[in-house]
Amino acid sequence: LPVDEVVVRAIKYSSCLDVIDSDHKPVWAVLALDVPVTNQEKKRRMCSHILKHTAAQGQAPASPALQLSSDTVNLSQDERRPSTVTLTNTGSQKAIFCLLSQASRQWWGQPERHDAGLPDWLEVYPLDGCIAPQESVTINLAAITNENVYSTQAMDAVLYITVGNELNAGAEQKMADDMLSLHVSCRHRF
Repeated sequence: LPVDEVVVRAIKYSSCLDVIDSDHKPVWAVLALDVPVTNQEKKRRMCSHILKHTAAQGQAPASPALQLSSDTVNLSQDERRPSTVTLTNTGSQKAIFCLLSQASRQWWGQPERHDAGLPDWLEVYPLDGCIAPQESVTINLAAITNENVYSTQAMDAVLYITVGNELNAGAEQKMADDMLSLHVSCRHRF
């Protein structure tokens, strides 16, 4: 009979009466051990059936679905007040996101370049993260007030939000196809 748990039974048990060197008499036992065993052939058939059934239905892992509350943000160098956008995961699985600048996107999948980050005048937090299904994250964007980047001209940037999940996070080309864009502009106001 198959068992679901480990069962130990004593078949024989006795002490060694001939030993007189100790106050404690050693004992011996013959034990029977019943251990649950996995039917490897049945397990292989089940796994094979599941894989064939999934492949036949073409059920590749779905890409996460993210929505931005707004695809445009207008900032001002004169006001230090950050603007926010909300990134919502409307899908049924965890989503991994990462914000890239236009320069970073040109180098997607290439070795990291130090000049391919965010524009000097823009501060963004968080740049990446993980969002549970039906949850949201608030992304803060602010214009940096600094004499080195202060300008009377309009400054514009396009940020790309790459989307992935644990199952396809290593597929750079797939993630490159699943991008949202966020247009950020900054104006000097008198």
